[in-house]
Amino acid sequence: MSGRAATLKIHKGDFALSVGNPNSNLPKGWQWINLSEITTTATGHTPSRRKPEYWGGDIKWMCARDARFQHGGIVTDTKEKINQLGLENSAAVILPKDTVCLSRTGASIGYAVRLGEPMATNQGFFNWICSEKLNPKFLQYALVSEINFLERIAYGAAHHTIYFPELKAFHISVPPTREEQDKIVSIIDKAISSIDEAQTNIKKNIKNAKELFQSKLNEIFSQKGDGWEEKTISDLVAESILDKPIDGNHGETHPKKRDFRESGVPFIMASHLVDGEVNQNTCHFISREQADSLRKGFALDGDILLSHKGTIGRVAILNTDFDYVMLTPQVTYYRILDHKKMVNQYLYYYLKSPNFQNPMNEIAGIGSTRAYIGITKQQSLKVRYPKSLEKQRQIASILDELSISTTNLISSYSAKISALQELKRSILQKAFAGELTSESKLFTNNEVEV
Repeated sequence: MSGRAATLKIHKGDFALSVGNPNSNLPKGWQWINLSEITTTATGHTPSRRKPEYWGGDIKWMCARDARFQHGGIVTDTKEKINQLGLENSAAVILPKDTVCLSRTGASIGYAVRLGEPMATNQGFFNWICSEKLNPKFLQYALVSEINFLERIAYGAAHHTIYFPELKAFHISVPPTREEQDKIVSIIDKAISSIDEAQTNIKKNIKNAKELFQSKLNEIFSQKGDGWEEKTISDLVAESILDKPIDGNHGETHPKKRDFRESGVPFIMASHLVDGEVNQNTCHFISREQADSLRKGFALDGDILLSHKGTIGRVAILNTDFDYVMLTPQVTYYRILDHKKMVNQYLYYYLKSPNFQNPMNEIAGIGSTRAYIGITKQQSLKVRYPKSLEKQRQIASILDELSISTTNLISSYSAKISALQELKRSILQKAFAGELTSESKLFTNNEVEV
């Protein structure tokens, strides 16, 4: 590989990798080897986007998004493909099956995948074609275990990158024989497989818990008959039950990044609507003077907030000690004016229900790149509710209890996933410390129990 030479600096990793030879202590018989001695290195390239005739062939061409969901695994297909003409008119090369590829730029730093079949990559990857002296999965597991190290050695003003001088100087600690590598890989495979299976089951349980809650919402809010009414948001506004829904300021008056302050009035985006609450700890602030100068988007304590642009359908109740918060154009507030006709918590759950979300998503064009439902179209959506305030409160109370139990269950499952991720890291650490000599006592049954 041409380009700048390998750096002479030494940066030791946490477990199995190092930039340069650190000459540190290793398990008995293990040694530090320059990867360039036991692999053939290659990079990738992007054929000109101005030449559509280079694209759309049958040569698979991997970029970061293809590797994102296969980190630690195998890539067998790519979203984009090039043709022979594109290959011949670029620096891209077809890499063989089992090439180990590391994403080295930007937010995707650290994705480590193996190729399930021959394909090319873009220039965001550094690639190793392993000789018989190195098991490709052994290298891949080493890269996966060193994510923190990989992030530490990245640098750059515009966006962080692991540059070629560091990559060319990569050393890996390996046991004395290929057979021992293969044995360690086999033990890791079995352990990781058990952990992944447990994680898959837990994720299914989380999905089932969420679906059960949505099913209950659908069951309750699909009721009809005497004592129930169904009206559009527009009708509820006309009857002064609801204030007209309002979003944040658009155009020139919309606060910009340069306006953000360390303190002041919270500036709420769709991303701050999390699990039914408005996260005011991670939001930006604008000055009170600027906020007072704006013409709309003033949300008050108790308002129900709905994201309606980009990220569609997040719902949260604002609980704030501020006089008001400001909304971005992504967020609408719903404010009940007549609390003798509608209960706040009831409306909150209704806006979360499939009865409201499904028609909203259909109008908003969910799945498109510009999902959006403006204020006018929001007002065409319907709300079904019992006329009895007591009935509304009963429904809200039932859903409060179900929401709490669902949240607690999901939290418990999420903690198990975190524990399994930590167990996976521990296994990789043991592997590269030379401690995986057998499959016994890697973990107890309780550690992978769902």
